[in-house]
Amino acid sequence: MGKRPKKEMIDVDKGLKKGMTSMGKRPKKGMSDMGKRLKKEMTGLGIRPKEEMIDVGKRPKEMVGIGGRLVQTIYKDTDCSSTTGPIAALDFYVTGTADVFFGPLCPYVLAPVARYSAFWNIPLLTVGGQNSNFDSKYPHYRLMTRMNGSYTQIGHLFLELLRKFHWKTVALLFHDFRDQSLGHSNCFFTFGAVYTALGRQSFNEVFDETKPEEKDFHKLLKEISTKARIILICGSPDTVREILLAAEEINMVQNGEYVFFSIELFTSILHTRNFQWYLSWMTQFSK
Repeated sequence: MGKRPKKEMIDVDKGLKKGMTSMGKRPKKGMSDMGKRLKKEMTGLGIRPKEEMIDVGKRPKEMVGIGGRLVQTIYKDTDCSSTTGPIAALDFYVTGTADVFFGPLCPYVLAPVARYSAFWNIPLLTVGGQNSNFDSKYPHYRLMTRMNGSYTQIGHLFLELLRKFHWKTVALLFHDFRDQSLGHSNCFFTFGAVYTALGRQSFNEVFDETKPEEKDFHKLLKEISTKARIILICGSPDTVREILLAAEEINMVQNGEYVFFSIELFTSILHTRNFQWYLSWMTQFSK
């Protein structure tokens, strides 16, 4: 009574199995119709079409010597977008072309991709993810490996310095974007971990180095000088140079009462190649 014939059950099971193939289970060979439609839609969302990826599709780059295996690299540009990046990772998953993720670097892309990679059981290695949000691996980031450590370690370093030299208060002077659509800067994430470690022993001043009207460092330093003697700076090398020159002009360098630390990780690596403390054209202009 009410039982389906065995033959009908088999047909239903087959239909369910076929439908589930495109709803989360990766097919062993080829792609399901749903996967093909997803791939087509994702191409229109900023991901490079397969026919344009000549170096990847037709002439894959391979390395020999990793456990005696060939490693083929396939890449996509995430545009540091929390939308484009996860879609690119999903494309790799649906097509079954990724055994491991190298990257992404941008934290706004890394967070969702790392969570998905744990669900898909695909390991992820990155030189990013240094902000403290990724310190706890479980349950979301269990398959993510960070190659450069954590900003939290910088916070602990300065906490130990304070204890050693009996310093009580630190001022944090750093760059962050005022435009919220750009997200936060790497300096923000770096000093976020430092602030957490130092707690109430720190005082903050924020500026946007992309806006000239906010770079009145004489005013910022004068305000800081009434709060702290130990000053941590984070910005591009040119910005750090401007800050220290302003400090020299208001006698914060010569009197020996202030200590300046410049935090430079990979936030300014592209700028440091041609950076010089002495600029002859600036000296001539000042005369």
